[in-house]
Amino acid sequence: MKTNEELLLDRTIKYDKDTSPRVGDFLLLPNGEYDRFTYKGGNHLQTGGICGSYYLGNGYETYSGSLDRGIKLVDIEFADNFKTGKVWFFNHDIARAHNGVYFEIKQRVYKLKHNADISGLDFGHSHYWLTVTTKEQQEQHRYKYLIDHHGTSVTAFNNKQDLVLWLGSKGLELSNKSIEENIYSSQELTKL
Repeated sequence: MKTNEELLLDRTIKYDKDTSPRVGDFLLLPNGEYDRFTYKGGNHLQTGGICGSYYLGNGYETYSGSLDRGIKLVDIEFADNFKTGKVWFFNHDIARAHNGVYFEIKQRVYKLKHNADISGLDFGHSHYWLTVTTKEQQEQHRYKYLIDHHGTSVTAFNNKQDLVLWLGSKGLELSNKSIEENIYSSQELTKL
């Protein structure tokens, strides 16, 4: 039986044989942030994969998570740069629940060409959402405020002071400054 490190090496060598932009590679966005490619179809790559999961197969990566509309291949070029990205596969190649092992591998970085059509890219948003719970929900779950990121719960707070401190530590703020206590509402958090 191969070790996980041997499996990683074999899969990475096969994956790197593909010289085109691949699922898992990074895209440098106009605001200086990075996104990852999530799906490749024909002449088009979808993005939106900073918070999802990348499975490293034999010569490919697949993505599980949210997507945006993406960008055409003709609108990007290799940036002569690399960045590490997290991937996973099954421990000792045995597929079963709770048996994933995680590694970081070298991924290519691509940049936008001049005058690229970026209308399908979703950047500049925090992708963090605040949900204010009702009194009944608070009694059941024991929190007033819930934060999620790309649909995944991140943290929860019982008071506004702790919420505001956390927002400041993440460089975020409320898009709607007024929060009514005990009334269900949801809002996207904005970057400072």
